[in-house]
Amino acid sequence: MNHKQFDLEQGILNCWNICEDMKIIAENVLEAKTVDRDKLANILIGMADLYQLKFEKTFSDFEETIRYYYEQRKDNKLTENIEDRHDF
Repeated sequence: MNHKQFDLEQGILNCWNICEDMKIIAENVLEAKTVDRDKLANILIGMADLYQLKFEKTFSDFEETIRYYYEQRKDNKLTENIEDRHDF
């Protein structure tokens, strides 16, 4: 198995962290009596930059995974490997 498939799976799972991160920010805003708008804006801008990088890496891993399986299929290695693992 291509290690990029594992990287892709981990990247997708890591991108879901944005939901938890946003909940933490929402709780902080709702519980705070005064909200420092500049601090909140900086947090959100930083999160946007961070998640842009995460999504770019995950998409790159996706492209590499697709490329790997395309090459395997093109060279008939994918079906050969399947046939080696199963009795057809």
